[in-house]
Amino acid sequence: MDDVKQQQKEALITAYEYMERLFAAIPKVCGELRSGMLPDTQEYLNAILNGVNFVTEVFNRTMDYVNDGQELVNKEELNEYVIKFMEEYKKKSPLLTADALENYILVYLKKFYDAIEIVCKDDLPNREAE
Repeated sequence: MDDVKQQQKEALITAYEYMERLFAAIPKVCGELRSGMLPDTQEYLNAILNGVNFVTEVFNRTMDYVNDGQELVNKEELNEYVIKFMEEYKKKSPLLTADALENYILVYLKKFYDAIEIVCKDDLPNREAE
């Protein structure tokens, strides 16, 4: 495997592990957005959005690796999820933001996560040992 492919694989594994944290954080912040903002809810949301930006950057840099031989992830489809989220987020409604996180961002992340499981299956950390 050449250096670029190895770096792409390492970036995918890092993104995969990071998405697991996002999967835990997003429902928590959605609960806060729906039940009433706490003093740190916006900061928590901003950290999640920074994480989504990181995952998106990894996706953009590794798409050719992920889709090598078959299209596991459709870039236009994933971009559409992000666009739909941003349309709702711009409305500055905590309830709409929570719904958009669940309906668009979680779906977006899960599609990419599942693709990484396929292309990096032999290199992902063994979760059963944890």
